[in-house]
Amino acid sequence: MLPTLTLASNEVPLDRRWSLDAPSVVVRGPEREFSGVQALADGGVVLATDQGELEVWRDGTLRRAQRFAGQPDFEDLALDPRGDAVWIALEDTCELWRVALDGLALTGRWSTPARVPRTARGVEALAFVPLPSGAHEIWLGHQGTKSIFVMRAPGTAPGELEFVRELPLGVEPRALAFDSETDSVLAACSDGPTLRRISRAGLTLEELPFSLAPHTVEGLALGAAGTLLACADGGDVVSFSPRAPQVGALGGWTLVERGTLDVPSNAPEIVAVSADRRLVLASDSSSRSLEIFSLTSLETQPRLTTVDGAQRRTFEHEPTSVAAHPSEPLAFVTVIGAKSSERGTLHAVDLRAGSVGRELWSCEVGRHPDNVAISADGRWIVVANEGEGDDRAEVAPGTISVLDTRAAALFEAQPSLAHTELDPARVLGVDAGVVEPEFVAFDPRSRFAVVTCQENDAAVVVALNEPRPELTSLRIELPSGAQPDGVAVLDDYVDPQLGRGALIAFAEEGDEQRDGRWPSQGLSLTWLGPEPRFDNARALGRIDVVKLLAIADGRAHPEGVAFVRRGQSVLCALGVERANRVLLFDVTDPRAPRSLASARVGSRPEGLCTLHSGPRTWFVTGDEGKNGPGEISFVELVARP
Repeated sequence: MLPTLTLASNEVPLDRRWSLDAPSVVVRGPEREFSGVQALADGGVVLATDQGELEVWRDGTLRRAQRFAGQPDFEDLALDPRGDAVWIALEDTCELWRVALDGLALTGRWSTPARVPRTARGVEALAFVPLPSGAHEIWLGHQGTKSIFVMRAPGTAPGELEFVRELPLGVEPRALAFDSETDSVLAACSDGPTLRRISRAGLTLEELPFSLAPHTVEGLALGAAGTLLACADGGDVVSFSPRAPQVGALGGWTLVERGTLDVPSNAPEIVAVSADRRLVLASDSSSRSLEIFSLTSLETQPRLTTVDGAQRRTFEHEPTSVAAHPSEPLAFVTVIGAKSSERGTLHAVDLRAGSVGRELWSCEVGRHPDNVAISADGRWIVVANEGEGDDRAEVAPGTISVLDTRAAALFEAQPSLAHTELDPARVLGVDAGVVEPEFVAFDPRSRFAVVTCQENDAAVVVALNEPRPELTSLRIELPSGAQPDGVAVLDDYVDPQLGRGALIAFAEEGDEQRDGRWPSQGLSLTWLGPEPRFDNARALGRIDVVKLLAIADGRAHPEGVAFVRRGQSVLCALGVERANRVLLFDVTDPRAPRSLASARVGSRPEGLCTLHSGPRTWFVTGDEGKNGPGEISFVELVARP
């Protein structure tokens, strides 16, 4: 048995997140029978009434409306995760309808299983809840049973929803909304009435009085700017503004060092955390191994212990990277070949209790694989093969391997993986022998991956298309000498000048010039868009880490980078190898990034990953120490008091 992970909470209470006593009217609705509300990406709202109407409002003006035949009893709305449709819960029939936002046309109807009672006091509330795998659950609040019924989100073909579990509440859930900031669900309930925050297990984590008296709250939604929206039957649609965070001199967020732990391996370089957050994995080039540790606590200081009989999985040649599957107990490790002309391999390692560390299968990838990543939906594995050791294209070309796991049984020997080998030299306009793909980061919605090409001061984009992935024609240019290493992608980013797209962060490791200068070692931020084409890139901002830290010898070498959203703030963590630090920046305005905090970690942090559990986030680094002693460090992101 693996130990239980114990967590404490640093949450901001609900009554400190919004000014709940000061609503602003979004849509006037006296005597209107509003039953659901959702915020749209363009700043508008879509509303449902229990008389079978859908309305789209923007800037206080009704822009579109649709009345459905038979006046169906619409009770709540949820925005489709793709953003192109809304789902509607019908109270008495307990059905779900999908309506396209373009034209407000009904595109499908889904029934619920028989265990969801069909009564006049039926389904009242609806929310989509994301899973770590990238899939979603549908939560249905039911009046009559005073429960939440959880269903698996369906595909495109109408039919009956698949039941997952029932969460008894003991009160009537009138409206639901998923809160990404705390990884929980907000529920407007009839008792009191109250606003509750509910865990994925159905436990009430927090509650406080919440009313739109004399009317009943019928819908909840979270707006893009951190606002809380609510609508009432017979009343207005209102918004509650987020309270300004209590900030110190450096901002509202900081880093707290939670521990740097010695580990038996000499050089734990790239780190990953298993899907259940109970194992920490590290690739160690010096011992040619994957190191596996059990994470036994995070409440105060983390502890790593050896997993009985499975501390280490050794390989014939040097491993370079590890990635954990987002939802399955499975890890993927890249291992180089015996020489530059030989292909490397990707190894699948079992993380299931009782067989932790067992190798399941392996497959060939490109020459000298340097980094592996897997998409949030678990379908795509991308490997950056840098072709190091020989600049002849016919011997060691730099390539990108893309593996499609959709039809693969990953826990069986030699699964069928669709393999595509991509040639970034074509996009970069150089010889394949001098292309060095270095690091991979996926779009959180699994639509594309960004791959840095270190020696080329550039990055390329892999479009994860059906039926075959391909490189786009876009070359993301970075400054001469930038030598990009780590990369991170933030989705659903709207630049006020360029529009909706993604924000990309690059850790510029830097390259020494002939005159001894290191012109670029820092964090750079690039807009990639517009969505959904992602065929243009624009540099927005940069921070010079050498100047920021006043490093005397001029060598900082940023390596790993990660994004975190907190309310309206976009934060970015950067691991700096030669400074033995993780830095925190506020990049909400990427044209003017601000330094917030610095935390010490072990010697020469190479890899950086994030560990999320509920509302808490840690940054974990693999501190290679250059062949000993090896360390793994934990730094927590916390709000300033």
